[in-house]
Amino acid sequence: MTNFHLPTSTSDSRGPFEHPPTIKRRRYTRTSYCTDSIAMKVVSYSHARKSLKSVLDDVVRDADVTIISRRDAEGDAVVMSLDYYNSVMETLHLLSTPANAQALARAIQQDRAGQSQPRTLIDEDGR
Repeated sequence: MTNFHLPTSTSDSRGPFEHPPTIKRRRYTRTSYCTDSIAMKVVSYSHARKSLKSVLDDVVRDADVTIISRRDAEGDAVVMSLDYYNSVMETLHLLSTPANAQALARAIQQDRAGQSQPRTLIDEDGR
């Protein structure tokens, strides 16, 4: 499973589990689009249609997302690997209840303060 990385900047005014701002196009080129902290690859619908295998290979290899841009009013789409999608869904599930989100936030604060201890994980067979 791919790890989902939580924000590590302490200067971020948002808490570690608040939703990031909606991605708005600030700079748009043929290959990438950037916001303050997010850069993503952007390909046209025509390119994606002609080169679907390479687009899919790229998102799996890079563990990243690619935006497929369309000219019409139907909107753009995002392509991502199944591992990336599963990690996002797992993170959303873990943060879906306020109590769990607070417990995770406390754990992150304890780790940053050097109060965490390494633990050995138990295998599925109980060892």
